[in-house]
Parts: sequence; structure tokens; C-alpha cells
Amino acid sequence: MRIVRRLHGELREKVLASRRIVIVGVDDSTESMLRELMSHPRHDYRIVGLVSGDRSTLGLRIHNVPIVGCYDQLEEILGRTSPDETFIVASAVPEGRLRELIRRCHGSGRPVKLLPDLADILKGKEPSPHPELYPVDELLFREPVQFDLERLGQSLRGRRIMVTGAGGSIGSEICRQVAACRPAGLVMFEKHEASLFHIEREIRRLYPEVTADAFIGDVRDSSRIDEILEATRPELIFHAAAYKHVPMMERNPWEAVKTNALGTKILTEAADRFGVGTFVLISTDKAVEPTCVMGASKRMAELILQWIAPHSRTRFLTVRFGNVLDSSGSVIPLFREQIERGGPVTVTHARATRWFMTVPEAVQLILEAQTLGRGGEVFVLDMGKPVRILDLACSLIRQRGLRPGKDVPIEFTGLRPGERLFERLFNDHEMVWKTPHPRILMAAETNGNGHGQGRRAEEFRRLIRWIQAAAGEGPAPDLEELADRAERLYA
Repeated sequence: MRIVRRLHGELREKVLASRRIVIVGVDDSTESMLRELMSHPRHDYRIVGLVSGDRSTLGLRIHNVPIVGCYDQLEEILGRTSPDETFIVASAVPEGRLRELIRRCHGSGRPVKLLPDLADILKGKEPSPHPELYPVDELLFREPVQFDLERLGQSLRGRRIMVTGAGGSIGSEICRQVAACRPAGLVMFEKHEASLFHIEREIRRLYPEVTADAFIGDVRDSSRIDEILEATRPELIFHAAAYKHVPMMERNPWEAVKTNALGTKILTEAADRFGVGTFVLISTDKAVEPTCVMGASKRMAELILQWIAPHSRTRFLTVRFGNVLDSSGSVIPLFREQIERGGPVTVTHARATRWFMTVPEAVQLILEAQTLGRGGEVFVLDMGKPVRILDLACSLIRQRGLRPGKDVPIEFTGLRPGERLFERLFNDHEMVWKTPHPRILMAAETNGNGHGQGRRAEEFRRLIRWIQAAAGEGPAPDLEELADRAERLYA
């Protein structure tokens, strides 16, 4: 009977065990885990090797599974054994090395899972990808940009600071980082009640010593803006309020123009009247040679700052960056949701690329920008090479221990209205300069056409008047006409 059971086990391993597994981490519980994994009827794993942290164990076997190498040889072992998946025994890995080993396993292009405790295995629980072990910055395909946080904190300490769009992904993170620097006051301005409620509650809980005020209002409401600036007298404004979803703004174009462009005009003029020291606009790479209404409206916001800057005591600065990983409405939450449902993961185009940065990177760039420039400049983070959206989707699928195109299908849907394959960070008529920070660049407008500032200023005023008139009662904006009128500034 024992021989029959043994033969049955060997046949099961050869016939049913369809997934080859390498296990990283060997400790006292490994023997029991192996026995359960290899014998449990719900599992169809074939363990082809163990990776140990102790070189003295090389060549030993546990349940006839060889210890094939140590952590330092991990990439070579995975290349030689070609497993379908890699399991990591968290309890066997020294503290501080777990994330490193996960990263190295991901580098092999194979799914990685964290082996559950023995008690979970006995309950029939499957190994888990443990998404919390995968920080979002691993999806950058580059090292995160480092900033001098202590110096930035000193530049904000003791100042009265206002944040518009305070409930959004960027605005709320600005509020958190500013509050941590102990400002004299924090004014949170937002038109969405629920998001303002949540960030106000969080700031009051985490930073009870900070004087924080939450105001509901719309940047398009000039009287409300004047009321708040009169009451709070901010020294520094971070303007993050904007509509940003490209396809939705294609369907609601004048809302984009009225909020992103005219709302910025109202706020900048109020900042000038009330003597705000510094005003920082958050912009987007879609404002460069825009092909969508959202991008065109943000380009208008940039131009508004550049034209008011020479005539104001306020320093008006712009920060322009690409897509922010894991922000609300971005592609990462959508991909995660699709993966959890089993797919398909929808990608617009196999060759579509974007620049990506993390929320902390974006906010630290914004905070850094307010220490630079005299007024009118556009600051851009050097984000390395653009990332293919397809590669981002595949990385997220592998983080869940799944195989792109096999366990989770990928579907190409085509570019949506207003979208383009590749983004740019600078306009053709901008000169690019270095700044004191090695990873921050500065874009400065060039005239280069011999026209006087007076004529260009008049063209700009005509453009604003046309937008204001059309936004009040006109039909949807003609993007080509909008772009043509803007380009007359540089003709």
C-alpha cells in the first residue's frame, strides 16, 4: 500500500504538477511547508529548488528538493531553473532584505508570491502576492528623485499658506507636507464637500498644533476668492484646483476652459491685488503643444501666469509634470481594479508612452519650485525616459503573481478622443535651463520674433476676451482656433 501511495505521488508530481516553483528562504518551518505544499490535493506545484540565506546548506535536500543556491545567486538560479513562479518565505528572510529580494525576483520577469504561514497553508489558503509589499515607486522604472526635505521644510515654516483643490490627490498631499512643516496657517480651499471634509479631519488629527481652515468654494467665483483672501491673507498659494481627465473634458470642453483657464485668471488677479508673495500653478505635460481641450486650457493657465508676472510684485511660477502614479482617476487604480476582476486590462495602444512620477515626487517638486525663480518660469522635473503604458500594465499584473496575457488578458482599445501616443515636456519656443537642483529643469519663453511686448500683450488680451465671451454663452470651443489664437503670440 505504501508503494502504491508513493507511485501515486510521483505520478501526480509528473502529470498534475503543472507549475514549477522556486522557494526563496529556508528556516525551521520550511520542511512542514514543503510537505504540505507537495501533498495538498488543492495544489499542483512542483518545487524545483530552494534558495537559502546560509551558504553552508548548499547541496542539502529537504523532502528531496535541493537547496540550489543562496540569495546572492538569485538571478542566476532563476535563469537556470526557469520557474513559473517564485515563492518567498517571509519568516526566513532577514529583516530589511524582503523588499530587495522581491525586487530582484521581479527583475527576472516572473510572478512572485509571499508564502503564507503554515497555519494558513493547512487551511488551504493560497500563496498571496501581498500588494502592500510593492511600493508604487517600483513602477517608475527609475530611481525616485531625492529632495532636501529639511531645507524645503524651513522655507515653509511660519508662513501662511493656501492650497486650492485641497481635496484632490496632489492638493491633499501638499496639505499634508505643508502641515508637517509647521506653517503659521493652512488654508484649504475645495469645491467638493466630501474630499474637503476628509483632508480637514486628517490634518486636524495628525497636526493639531497647526491652524488649519477649510473653505468650500469655486475658483471661478471671484467674490468668494476675494472674501477668503481678505480673511486669511496667505503669503503663498499652491493652485492645484483643475479638471484633468482628458476624455471627460473632451465631452465637457467649456467646463475645462472656465475652471482651468478663467479660474486661474481670477485667482492670479486676486493674488496680485492682495499682495500674495508667491503663487505656484500646477500644470501638466499635456499643456505642451496641446491636442486636447484639457491640455489647451492648462496651456492658457500657464500663459496667464507668464503675462501677469512682469507686472506684479507676486512671484508667479509654474510646475509642469507628467502622469502621477496612483492619483485619483489615473491608470494605476483602473489597472488594479481590472486585474482584481481577472481582466482584461485595457491599454489604449501598444506603443503609447507617458512620463510618470509619484505623488511625493510631484509635491516635493512643487515645494522646491517655490524656492526658485523670479517669476514667469516653468519648472519641469527630469523624469528620465518615458514608460510604455503596456509595460506598466504588465508590471502590475506580475506584482499580483500573475502572467500578462495568460492569467490576465490585455486588450488594446485604441486612443481615446484628445489622447496622443507620446507626450512632450517643452514647447518648441521654450529655452531649457538648468537649476540648482540637478533633476529640475526650467523652461523660459523666448520672443525670437522681433515683435514688441506691447503687440504680444494685445494679442493675449484678445485671446482672453474671446475665451470669456465664448465661455459665457458660445458653443463648444474649437481646439484648432484656440491653438491658432494662442500661437499668434509667437508668430
